[in-house]
Amino acid sequence: MRELSPDDHKPFTAELPTKPRFSLAYDVISSSDTLVKHPAGSTRIVEYTQSDPRQIAVSESLSQKGLILGKVISANDDAALAFSVPKSARPIAYDASVISPGIFSYNDERLFYDLGNLLGELYIATDEKLVDCGDIGRTIAFVEFTDQNERRLYFVPGIEKVCETLDIGVSPLGYYAEKLTEGFGQRFDNAGLQFRLGFAEATATENQ
Repeated sequence: MRELSPDDHKPFTAELPTKPRFSLAYDVISSSDTLVKHPAGSTRIVEYTQSDPRQIAVSESLSQKGLILGKVISANDDAALAFSVPKSARPIAYDASVISPGIFSYNDERLFYDLGNLLGELYIATDEKLVDCGDIGRTIAFVEFTDQNERRLYFVPGIEKVCETLDIGVSPLGYYAEKLTEGFGQRFDNAGLQFRLGFAEATATENQ
């Protein structure tokens, strides 16, 4: 497959919005998720506008760690960013609970462990000790068809627009426990320990 040229990136001609179950578009971020055509073939594009210097610094920190889904394929002068993302990626909000572990399954214990680890990485990404204040079911993406040891959970492009610091005295684990119980109910209650373990692993070096 040949590399994309600058001409391939302008303009992107949207063919179809990504199907709702897979769509990473999120109105709070004002992002879009479409399948587009260019000479190299069909590509899935998530696009949003980034302008706040503080948010840009957060995005860069997470990107350096490989925690944001996809690759930037264009950045325009008006601060619009376009990411090429895997066609299999979907928000975790629509994942059914998987309780039978196996070589190819991704059960809830593993899901919430990895989620805790990812959100722990966000917490230590900058000196601000940020948390995800968006709908976590929409701000975290799951990618199918990875190798067994590859990452499966990523932040969606634009995650920096919904990150904030907690009020003094509020524990990040307490904050997430309330938020995830509201969003995932019994699924989180059953795997909450795994979430805490994943978060603790990510933040361990910060606490030493």
